[in-house]
Amino acid sequence: MISEFKTAGFLPGLLFSAVVATAGYWVAKLPILNIIGPLAVALVIAMIIRAAVTPPAEYKSGFTYAAKALLRFGIVLLGVRLNFDLILGAGWKILVLDLAVITFSLFFVRWISRLFGLEESMGWLVAIGSGICGASAIVAATPVVRAREDESALALVLVTVIGTGAALALIAVQAALGWHAQYYGVVAGASLHEVAQVLAAVTPVPAALDVGTVTKLVRVLLLAPVILILVAVLHRRGGEAKVNVPFPWFVVGFFAVGVVNFLVLRATGQAAIVRSMGAWMLFVGLFLMTMGMAGLGLQVDYARLREHGLRAALAFIVSWFGLLAFVLTGCWLLRL
Repeated sequence: MISEFKTAGFLPGLLFSAVVATAGYWVAKLPILNIIGPLAVALVIAMIIRAAVTPPAEYKSGFTYAAKALLRFGIVLLGVRLNFDLILGAGWKILVLDLAVITFSLFFVRWISRLFGLEESMGWLVAIGSGICGASAIVAATPVVRAREDESALALVLVTVIGTGAALALIAVQAALGWHAQYYGVVAGASLHEVAQVLAAVTPVPAALDVGTVTKLVRVLLLAPVILILVAVLHRRGGEAKVNVPFPWFVVGFFAVGVVNFLVLRATGQAAIVRSMGAWMLFVGLFLMTMGMAGLGLQVDYARLREHGLRAALAFIVSWFGLLAFVLTGCWLLRL
């Protein structure tokens, strides 16, 4: 990675990624797009640019650094959003439901992916993105499952677009059926992909906000252990062929930042200052991830994207409906 700094196009490529990320950040403030979020918006803008023009080849080192290193630094900083007070107060039923959702996703969604003829690496991305926390989970899993950049880009676009559609669908269902606020919050928090999608879905029902948020945050918290378990499973299953499965230190960093932030918040009497610093860390983390999305989109291979696009989209859609049915059944069994 250090050698990339020495290439002539590194800084221009990095600056190009920053410009696209800034555009994505501001465009994502528009109505409807604010549900999708800056990460997906920046990725789509970058993909449009990539389709319209071909950036200079020497910029690739800067794009790659943004898509790999900066994206993972961003995930580390996102650990600051882990609210352990809410998580610790969630109760065993929420924990059991979220563990069941993730387990179900890892098996059922990968089975669905195979039915649609997706490669194993893509199947892992669909399963992990659906079961845990959308884009962040896909980014964390990409190097572990050895997914290609075009697979990662496709999964990131689909998890955002389909997840946003799912959030709007849940809002409509809630308006029609009038579910109890706590029940609705658990369903949204356990079935939707992104934190932003959960917040968008529960905002029209204020009483569902806390339970929806905590249900989702427990899934986010489980990202680190799931990725670490995945590393161990792939390494053992593949024998010598998998001996170089990369250890995701950035996922450990994500959890560590959350723990440190929680302990500092508890140990000091300066809650306002700590939360303000946390907000800045969250902003920087999101911007670095947005730059990473831009770098990824600027390198998309459209030939490979077209090859798997429709099948991957169908796998995501079918998977979400299966996941929703599982969540509804789980809520009934746990009396949530």
